[in-house]
Amino acid sequence: RLLPAIDVLRSELDVVHIGEGMDYRRTFEARRGFGAGSWRTEAPVATDAAAIELNAAGHIIAARSVADDTAVFTFDDLCARPLGVAQYLWLTERFRAITLVAVPDLGATDRDPLARFANLVEVLYDRGIPLHISSSSEPGRLLDAAEPPHDAKRITSRLSMLSVG
Repeated sequence: RLLPAIDVLRSELDVVHIGEGMDYRRTFEARRGFGAGSWRTEAPVATDAAAIELNAAGHIIAARSVADDTAVFTFDDLCARPLGVAQYLWLTERFRAITLVAVPDLGATDRDPLARFANLVEVLYDRGIPLHISSSSEPGRLLDAAEPPHDAKRITSRLSMLSVG
């Protein structure tokens, strides 16, 4: 059903490659909401702090700290456990910013945790919640995973909005 529409688009429109230049996702507007977050590449952070248990849509999630409307979680807390979009949506109703620490090298991470990570990024992006990440590697490593999420390129694009340091 779509092929005729594609043919019309190809015959009526010109594709213009804009090449290198200004990445408009990194403008002032991008520094609000999800884009106000950050990706820090650094040595793993100690996560020995006593956990604060949160009942997120019927699932207990361990937060490493909660201050006002910001919470800190480890990658294992949110992505290694079998959580779903309902729990991530609950987080967006409770917190105005999320920090995710101890994020492993995404290129060496298994499929299921990567899929949950992708879901988390999508939910936070859609809800305009800043995500601050502390990882041992760069965000682009997601594309090097043995089994990257189905939408890995879109997730990497979303992550490129975060300030990197």
